[in-house]
Amino acid sequence: MVLQFKTFDSHSGLYSIEYFLGTSRGGNELAYKTLAVHTLENKSCDSFVDCYCPSVGLCENSLYTVKFNHLIKNNTNTGQHNRAYYFTVKVTNGARLVAIEHVDILADDSPPVRGVVVEGPEGYPDIDYTSEASVIVRWNGFIDHESGIMKYRIGIGEHCALLQQR
Repeated sequence: MVLQFKTFDSHSGLYSIEYFLGTSRGGNELAYKTLAVHTLENKSCDSFVDCYCPSVGLCENSLYTVKFNHLIKNNTNTGQHNRAYYFTVKVTNGARLVAIEHVDILADDSPPVRGVVVEGPEGYPDIDYTSEASVIVRWNGFIDHESGIMKYRIGIGEHCALLQQR
């Protein structure tokens, strides 16, 4: 898992960045680490997409990435299907004021339940062929209880698609 976030303080810059990963809000039983504030030593920020220049101090990166590969390496990855995880970022600025943000993550490693695709209008039987220039296609019963279905991909062809073509 990789999480990316943006943080900055346009007045006094950043002093420290900490993150926590746990199975409860604010928990840190899976991970607690600090990230170095990345300054652009004697450089200006050409694009404000991933950096900025505070009123005081050097220009800094504002985009940070956390990779959780160390959880696998340390054998502390206890990820489970349909389990909630909580990622917390604590940022302290140059004036030592603190901001805390949370992101809730639901682990979903099961595919959606298959539904049924039917060709033909509502109330009519399924058709397998047509000589018409258009066709009505409808579907139902596709469901993913944990995270929902983001999109449907539809293909039309002369034969059924093979699994590797989907």
